[in-house]
Amino acid sequence: MKEIYQMMKENQNPEIVVSLRYPPTMGALGVNLAVKLLNGDSLDGFWGESIPHRVMLEATPVTPENVEDYYDPDAIY
Repeated sequence: MKEIYQMMKENQNPEIVVSLRYPPTMGALGVNLAVKLLNGDSLDGFWGESIPHRVMLEATPVTPENVEDYYDPDAIY
């Protein structure tokens, strides 16, 4: 991602107009749902009684206009 953000900052590749950031908790959500399913627990906070087939997560768009807010030259990603 760092390389993509760098390209956005420097306008090196005008075809790159957006990238999406997903929350780091998305893996934890999947594990939590799997454990609930295996334990037969209720799904507090979810509509319905069964594990949803699709879970929508918020994804933050990163564009050339806001890339400075997310770019970290020392990031390991």
